[in-house]
Amino acid sequence: MVWKVPVLALAITLLAGCSTVSPVCSVPTASGPQAANLVIYRPGAMVGVLYATPMSIDHCRINDLDDDAYVVYRLPPGMHRIAAEKRALELGSGAQVEALFEAGKTYYLRQHVNLVAGLAIVDRERALSEMPRLEVLFDEN
Repeated sequence: MVWKVPVLALAITLLAGCSTVSPVCSVPTASGPQAANLVIYRPGAMVGVLYATPMSIDHCRINDLDDDAYVVYRLPPGMHRIAAEKRALELGSGAQVEALFEAGKTYYLRQHVNLVAGLAIVDRERALSEMPRLEVLFDEN
């Protein structure tokens, strides 16, 4: 009986480590010239190589972002919140960017993991220098 309490506490702790803040829901999407193109990328790095970062757009959970990977979303123009979310029991904190996205433009959002998660909107040149395969996604605008 005495051993059940520590085992139960350990099980709850391990399960909580998998949780994130935002629920899974539908991210707003757009198409055609009225869409704002969002490329969220994570360049390869030694730190965090085994860790996939939970991501969200407008408080809706999207895919986890692995090391040396990217995802593309076509959003309606307007204010959007993109976040690299912290898992329960993780050190540090998550990161977020809130920005006004304009129709017909492409935005590159760099996600990185050092000791904590980080996010930053970067220019196309930096994105391509860190991840050349992004070049085929969109024409420069």
